[in-house]
Amino acid sequence: MIEFGVVVKADENLKSVAEKMSNTHLNNGISGIAVVIDEQNKVIGTLTDGDIRKFIISHDDLNANIDSFYNKKPICVTYSHNKKEMHMMAVKQISERQQLNKNFSIHKIVVLNSDNTLNQVVLLNGLTEDILSKTVSVYGMGFVGLTLGLVMANKGFHVIGVDTSEHIVERLKNNDPHFFENGLKSLLESSNRRGAMEFSSNPDEIFTDIYIVAVGTPVDAQNNPNMEYIKQATADISKKIKVGDVIIYRSTLPIGTTRNVIIPILEKSGMHAGEDFFVAFAPERTVEGKAIEEVQSLPQIVGGYSNKCKDITSKIFKEITHSVVEVDSLEAAEMVKLLNNTYRDLVFSFANEVSYICEQYNINAFKLIEAANDGYPRNPIPKPSPGVGGICLSKDPHLYTNSSNFDFYKPILGSASRQINGDGHTYVYKKLLDYCEKVSKNIEELDILIVGLAFKGIPETSDIRESTALKLINLLKNKSNIYVKDFIVDKADIESLGVNYVDDLSISFANKDIVLFMNNHYLNNRFDTYTCFSSIRNNGLIFDGWNFFRSDEIEKINDLYYATMGYMSAK
Repeated sequence: MIEFGVVVKADENLKSVAEKMSNTHLNNGISGIAVVIDEQNKVIGTLTDGDIRKFIISHDDLNANIDSFYNKKPICVTYSHNKKEMHMMAVKQISERQQLNKNFSIHKIVVLNSDNTLNQVVLLNGLTEDILSKTVSVYGMGFVGLTLGLVMANKGFHVIGVDTSEHIVERLKNNDPHFFENGLKSLLESSNRRGAMEFSSNPDEIFTDIYIVAVGTPVDAQNNPNMEYIKQATADISKKIKVGDVIIYRSTLPIGTTRNVIIPILEKSGMHAGEDFFVAFAPERTVEGKAIEEVQSLPQIVGGYSNKCKDITSKIFKEITHSVVEVDSLEAAEMVKLLNNTYRDLVFSFANEVSYICEQYNINAFKLIEAANDGYPRNPIPKPSPGVGGICLSKDPHLYTNSSNFDFYKPILGSASRQINGDGHTYVYKKLLDYCEKVSKNIEELDILIVGLAFKGIPETSDIRESTALKLINLLKNKSNIYVKDFIVDKADIESLGVNYVDDLSISFANKDIVLFMNNHYLNNRFDTYTCFSSIRNNGLIFDGWNFFRSDEIEKINDLYYATMGYMSAK
């Protein structure tokens, strides 16, 4: 709340207080009242225009101190994140006064902090319930849930973050986020300092007005969706929802899950969706590395079980982002997220499939695609990569495929894109074996430097889930010969893989046989190329997975082999 400026002491004279009260800017737009405090800054009363008029009529002394006539029993409430609660406290006090004096009427309420110091002065109707007075719980403190929860807290909601991991909850309480995201740590610190967001590992103790479910929906070994976490969170919520509550699903789901799986669980409460409580699907579409920015800038898709469900949920998200896009059904909202990610994976898979074809003809796929795009208005084809990782693009095309009744139509594009992009690590591994055959060396005896472990470098992230580099490491048997540098991933997370952590990239090339550039972080090529690559062993291999370097320049250094998507030195 904005600071209320007209605060006076009891020994001040009437003229001075009246002059301050006439400044509505100090009064935060609320005229005709001053708050009286003692030496410890605790509120002891108020003085209104009416009090002043009564005094002047009987005394006519503007230099008199106000201590003899200020109101020592004003209507005060203790600050709460719930405006409805404060409103009820104020109305109760007003009703009690009206029983003693039927003409009693007041519209200005003093809001106190817990120590009886002043928090704010507000109008009574300013305490009527609005959407920001609703308490919110967010289930799942991963990339999706934590970023959304902190943004909501920063926008004025009171939020409780729920995660079954006590370790994660303790870290968050201590300003220590368990993953890297631009702006996340400072936002967490600010939220904790203000008490805007709390964290709990015990769902049984959480009772709020709005429940947002952002738990994981992984796929199993057969690429079928695992609904265990969604069902568990929903069952917990069903035991405590009350009339008027809103339940919003943000986890990526196969089409039809909210209506056919989730709502029946919620209705075990004995209440009915769309009438007693409100259910909506509002998919998360942010990119890791820019999540905090995109939660507030991307249009938010909203689909509801009923129009009222949709309207209430849209009102919530309009407090967060500038644009809400309402779709016709729960199923349409569920499908939007799957469309976005499956399309992206499919587009990337085309570029990568081109690379695999190029491999047969030893064509540099980057140069080929650049030529195809040059001046041609109906492209561009994206650049290839060693593989497309990350939890969303690795999973969502499978959910897209599993969303259709196969008797009606069996989707093929999502499965195809995953087959191409998911095999990026085996493509790189085969390239290494090809190199070893050229130089007659055993791959298990070679020292290998991997630059870039996170599944992507731009926007930067610490997420190594479904990382192509991580999958490649798992294919390499001799972990003691593997050295890894990543500018974002924690040292402990790298060493937990059984490999060697590299601190200074510029000195890490010395005496390596193979150097693999596996993501596109902007610092991955910030070094003296000639000096660093000259320290690699003769006939070593540079695999340039993101086209950082010129092949003709690399091949002149120590007889190095240069490889990229589709191409390897022919010597």
